[in-house]
Amino acid sequence: MKKILFITALSFITFSSCKKKGCIDANAKNYDVEAGKDDGTCTYEGSAVFWLSSSASLINYPTIDINVYVDGEKVGKLSGSGTLNAPNCGEGGMTYYVDLGSTKDKVISYEIKYTAQTGVGAGSISELDYSSGSTKLIGGQCKQISID
Repeated sequence: MKKILFITALSFITFSSCKKKGCIDANAKNYDVEAGKDDGTCTYEGSAVFWLSSSASLINYPTIDINVYVDGEKVGKLSGSGTLNAPNCGEGGMTYYVDLGSTKDKVISYEIKYTAQTGVGAGSISELDYSSGSTKLIGGQCKQISID
């Protein structure tokens, strides 16, 4: 009887310690479905889709470009036409991706600026502030940011 208990205990220890190690967080970029034990190597990517709602007053401005800045850096442009529903990341609007490394989230600041003619006729073109804010991006999730 002692022999059976010893073999059972040894088998349990052997098989439980042989679990594949890897990233077990489904929100991580490097999630490993076969991993049974977390090894601390998870890495994350956050994303946000900026989009103009159909009620955005900016649609009616004589704009040339609608620029998106994140943490002070220009990251893209929006079209001058609005939509009723928020698009998914990568499917409309302007999608911004950020590598979060091993951190699960990050707060970003954003600014929306537009360029327009500010003089009469062929006057000068200036970049003007429209809106700004901040939001938390979370690894594996898409944040929808409406520009109204």
